[in-house]
Amino acid sequence: MIRLSQHQVNAATYPLWGVFMKSEQHLLQLEMSGLVQLAATDPELEYLFRHAMFQEVAYDSLLRQDRRRLHQAVGLALEQLYPERQTELAALLAHHFSEAGDLARALRYFSLAGDRALAVYANREAEHHYRAALKLAETETDRARLLAGMGQALALQSCYEEALQTWNAAIALYQALGDIDCLARLYARSARYAWWSGDSPRSLALCEQGLAALGDRAETPGVAELLHEAARTCYFKGQRDQARTLCAQALDLAGRLGCLDVQADALVTLGVLQISDQRLEEALATLRRAVEIADSAGLFLVASRAYYNIASTFEDDFGELPAARYYYQRSAEEIRKRHSAAEELFVLNKVADISLLLGDFKAADTTLQRLRQLIRTASNPDVGGLGLELTEALLLRYQGQLEAAVQRLRAYRNAVRERTDLQNLINANFYLAGVLMELGLWDEAETALVEAIELNDQPNWSDNLWSRCLLSTVRAYQGRMEEAHNLLEQARAKSRSRLSLIDQRYLTLAQARLAMVEQRWSEAIALFGITARIEAQVGMQWYRARRLQEWAEAYLARGEQGDDVQARELLHEALITFEELNISYYATRIRQRLESLAPQPEL
Repeated sequence: MIRLSQHQVNAATYPLWGVFMKSEQHLLQLEMSGLVQLAATDPELEYLFRHAMFQEVAYDSLLRQDRRRLHQAVGLALEQLYPERQTELAALLAHHFSEAGDLARALRYFSLAGDRALAVYANREAEHHYRAALKLAETETDRARLLAGMGQALALQSCYEEALQTWNAAIALYQALGDIDCLARLYARSARYAWWSGDSPRSLALCEQGLAALGDRAETPGVAELLHEAARTCYFKGQRDQARTLCAQALDLAGRLGCLDVQADALVTLGVLQISDQRLEEALATLRRAVEIADSAGLFLVASRAYYNIASTFEDDFGELPAARYYYQRSAEEIRKRHSAAEELFVLNKVADISLLLGDFKAADTTLQRLRQLIRTASNPDVGGLGLELTEALLLRYQGQLEAAVQRLRAYRNAVRERTDLQNLINANFYLAGVLMELGLWDEAETALVEAIELNDQPNWSDNLWSRCLLSTVRAYQGRMEEAHNLLEQARAKSRSRLSLIDQRYLTLAQARLAMVEQRWSEAIALFGITARIEAQVGMQWYRARRLQEWAEAYLARGEQGDDVQARELLHEALITFEELNISYYATRIRQRLESLAPQPEL
């Protein structure tokens, strides 16, 4: 049903009667004819058309000149009756004045409607209004402002390339206008969303172009935003010293100008830099300060970024996986408020990964369902889609579908290599090597780990001992014992002053496997036990069950009195875990291993 107020009845029915009559007469005749029905009497009379077709017929019967005049009258009446609600009614006002041919007013209200929709993340609606306004805009100032808004609406729909092209047109206009603040702001946003699209070289190039275009850099909020985005981009390209310098400049300028958005975002980047310097407690305090500012100012993007980095600190540096998952979920919740599917995809992949590490496959499956739903709705899901590819490959690995996991991980590695995404290329090689090692494909695992180490060893890139620990095991199984020992020494040398439980796990496991290959059975047994206890402490159920298998094999290899009993107990415990996790592949292998052992003598 279509709502019809008293003054709208006059407008819609005028040509049917040919003359203006009193509203009461119009309404009475319409009601008696069954075209409308009374809907409300307070605060004013309100009627409903009984069918939308009746309204269409009435409207279509109007002459064009009458339509324009009546739309103008309705628009002016709405302005006068509801001056305090013009922002709320902007879309309706824009429609009436556009139909009336009052282009100046239509432009104003289409622009206002776009701004309102963008503020509440109604991004498609905002795009529609900005496009309508752009058709009416005549000045370069208006076009630049509208292009900037439309670019933001497109970016939040994950239409990154179209957003970047739109912003590029706005940048050219702002440069001609000499508007340094808006110019800097759009370069910053273009760089951020180029990074989101997976094109980090383009992101850095846009920052460099923006800084070069600013010249002496007037002190404006937009300049502060660009300085910070350049700092952030330099960090992700491994240029840590330059990132620190730019971040300090951005924080100083944002603080002096009172720009809470840039200040909070720059604090997140500062926290990340403190993490890379192993100033972990200081980093967490910095990130929590960023959350406070972001929450107070309604900065969902910044809050999500802060929560994400808090989560990664708990994951990578403290090895506290439940806490890490909680903060990744908080990050995803903040992103959801912005209705950005691609960004939510990115973070939820981490939630799923942590669930897999915890052996919480039910939670992982729930998250994967949400990820697949987002893939279907995202306009440009490439980045998040790649993360989903990795998560699904890892799930195959945990389920024991090793060959399928290898194929998916190879494809994922090729995709991130094309994007020159160094961190994810390191991750791809690392995860791929782990599966290849289980399959006994030592040479390919070696190649993957060597590339991961070479990438990690670049200047200003944070050291990661995990790949060296895995390569040490590969070298041991290849019979290259001296190299295996050297790699472990390098891993220890690169280890930080404060090792996370995850780091300790990798070091201890590599030592255990090396001792196993060298037939130092008692040492291997002790080290596998330590590794299993760390995995239990962290909550890595699947990994602990796999470790119990290796621990059992060390007992069986030593073969001392009572070792077979210890081995059976460990295998039974691993079997129970895999059955609880519903991982039939490993459960079946353990049953077969138990059956292969000589039966215990009856007492």
